[in-house]
Amino acid sequence: MKCPPRALVLALVMIGLVTAPVGANAASGDRRAVTGTVEWPATLTDERFIVLRAVDGTRMYVDVSVAQRRNAAPVNAGELLAIAGVEGEKPYELRATMLAHTEPGAALAPGGEGSASPP
Repeated sequence: MKCPPRALVLALVMIGLVTAPVGANAASGDRRAVTGTVEWPATLTDERFIVLRAVDGTRMYVDVSVAQRRNAAPVNAGELLAIAGVEGEKPYELRATMLAHTEPGAALAPGGEGSASPP
């Protein structure tokens, strides 16, 4: 028995919708939590932003001008940081609200809440 063309097209569309990967992209202003390695500057002094290589390999530009620091230690290139903030206009921009040094293997809490390690 042959399917009418309209039914075949509808069936293919339904299969495509059900099996299509669904991605949740953050939008400008959405909260984000990122862990990564500082690439620039060599030592953070009065710079307003840093370049961070996230653990997933993406490079981000992080505005740290208003970020609270959870450590008194200086921020240097090559160090691992946990950063919480909001996404900027571009997906590779982040406006940090908090940054802290972290240990390799430590993870940020799921759901965008920034925490370098459990209390």
